[in-house]
Amino acid sequence: MNNNSFTKIFIFIWLFSFLFIFITLISLGAFKEDIDVKNIKDKILEYINEKDTEIYLENQKIEGKEKEIINEIFTGKNYDVSPFQEQVSSTLKDMKGIEIKLKRKNTEISFEIFKNFDCVDSKDSKGNTCDMDDILKISYNGQIKKIKLYVADEANEILKKYWSISQILNK
Repeated sequence: MNNNSFTKIFIFIWLFSFLFIFITLISLGAFKEDIDVKNIKDKILEYINEKDTEIYLENQKIEGKEKEIINEIFTGKNYDVSPFQEQVSSTLKDMKGIEIKLKRKNTEISFEIFKNFDCVDSKDSKGNTCDMDDILKISYNGQIKKIKLYVADEANEILKKYWSISQILNK
């Protein structure tokens, strides 16, 4: 057997193996999560317009620089990576939810962002290891979806501020 035949057989086997793995992943729904994340991001972006959108954190309307910073969570403006990461199955244990409403042209969408506000450098106030992720929780196609978000520190400070205010007001 010469090298040319060996090369053809190797390429055929490699291509067949690649296609087999790819088709298996598709049939198992491996790429569905990415599609759901993209569709949820697109749905939220329908409500985002810097001038027309009203943003409410815990039913408190925000404006100015705070509105601009929260807007960036969803648009990705001034972020090096997409804020929308991946679906997760997190239990949201020890995390606090902050309700967010986006209103535009007489329609609105609401969801929550969960965060462990007591967690700093992966440690809580008692020194225990904690989860520093930001998780977006939204109803989509009749199911609750949880998506890991990348949220800049400045935006997290605003979320924490409005979550803290809501805790004081609800006492």
